[in-house]
Amino acid sequence: MLRQLACVAALSTAVGCGAQPATPSPPSSPAPIPIDAAPSASASDPEQTVLDRLQALASSDAGQVAPDLKADALFRLAALCSQRERSRPGADLPDRLKGPISVMRRIAREFPSYPRMRHVYYQLGHDLREAGRLDEAAQIWRSLVCHDLHAYPVPPDPADPERDSVLPLVQDHPKAFWEQWIRKHPDPSSVAKPSSQPDAEERFRNPYPDNCTPLAGEDASQRMIAEIWFRLGEDHFDGLDDTAGVYSLNRAAAAFARALAAPGGDGKVRALASYKLAWTRFKQQRYEAAARQFVEVLRLNAGDDFQRESTTYIAGSLVNVDLVGPDESEPFIPRADALDNEKSPLVAEQKMKVGLKRVQAASLIPQDQPWTPSIYLALAREYRELNQLRNAIDTFDALLSRWPAHRQGLQARWERALCWESLSRADRKSRAKAAAAFQEVLRQAQPGGLWRDAHNSDQSAIEEAAKILPIAEQHLRALP
Repeated sequence: MLRQLACVAALSTAVGCGAQPATPSPPSSPAPIPIDAAPSASASDPEQTVLDRLQALASSDAGQVAPDLKADALFRLAALCSQRERSRPGADLPDRLKGPISVMRRIAREFPSYPRMRHVYYQLGHDLREAGRLDEAAQIWRSLVCHDLHAYPVPPDPADPERDSVLPLVQDHPKAFWEQWIRKHPDPSSVAKPSSQPDAEERFRNPYPDNCTPLAGEDASQRMIAEIWFRLGEDHFDGLDDTAGVYSLNRAAAAFARALAAPGGDGKVRALASYKLAWTRFKQQRYEAAARQFVEVLRLNAGDDFQRESTTYIAGSLVNVDLVGPDESEPFIPRADALDNEKSPLVAEQKMKVGLKRVQAASLIPQDQPWTPSIYLALAREYRELNQLRNAIDTFDALLSRWPAHRQGLQARWERALCWESLSRADRKSRAKAAAAFQEVLRQAQPGGLWRDAHNSDQSAIEEAAKILPIAEQHLRALP
């Protein structure tokens, strides 16, 4: 308890903040990149001594201590207290972070040439988020990664000098404005293209252009630039910026693209940014761009989860008749597709068969990668889920003709047989094909079958075949 009081007392002297410590619940998540700013305690240099030394520097007159040294002491003091408050339980964390936040705001204003200012902005953004001040956090992070367009410091909030004013971005409007705008523009054709509107340049401007530059800083801090671009993208993707309205996804895509382009990002941030960029394009109904980006995710070989999700979303993209969708600068207004426009399921199925042609186009989907068969399988399952059984069967056939012994080949044959079985219930002419499909499953699952022999040394494959065999026999016997 004495150490906690010392932390608060030190900050009170440094910034005139007298908040008292309280008791409480674990903070959300700590900063992903540990800031090497707070000295750790040891037997020879206890934590209280560290605080005393830092406080002495922070309280010194400007003439007695070099500005960078004083800024460094303030930052280390703030980071140490922030770390301590985050580690303590309690629902009053926002109040307890006011001290560290105030110190870091002071550093940004009084010591603009401090060499570790990137670390200050980074830590300040995380503390503001932990304190529930999301708009202020996003603003400081925008300045970190796009400093020439989004300057910081900004004027204090007139209603509360301990907070920053939040400056609106291009396109920002109150939520009520966007609700009314959406009612007036129920479909994309009701929105004029940029070239035909006098205010278009302003209205369509990307707040995160490729040529904006981050706050100056040492190379060692590059990793945080990629991470912050990713976090900004996630906020836009999740719609936390309700003032952006129909431009939230545009901003998300721009931020994720910058996270990918930023030097120094680690493998995990790169994989996540690539995946979320692809997902954003999918949500924008820019299906070709989404499919191409999901292919890039697959190339990263980031793990099974990324592969499973990517192949599923690629399949969902390929079946949309309007593959290209809106331009990346256009606001997001949902577009109808074949399933919405066609009254006849058979006509919709025929139109959406274009997905099978697309999955075989090497210019869109590489045909020679280890994960290529998984995209075919995902597409067949997409068709089956849509009850477009003939499209599903044709896609299973395309998969099995190219990769007859693929590890997922037995499962593909089984699902293909189930499609023929469903068709046979409505059309007895399909019964023979359903029977042949189940017989093919039995042949492939037994010793001597192409698939079984190709996977004889794979115990899990043998177990899979053993489970499917009796079920396939039951379905064959029960065919109408």
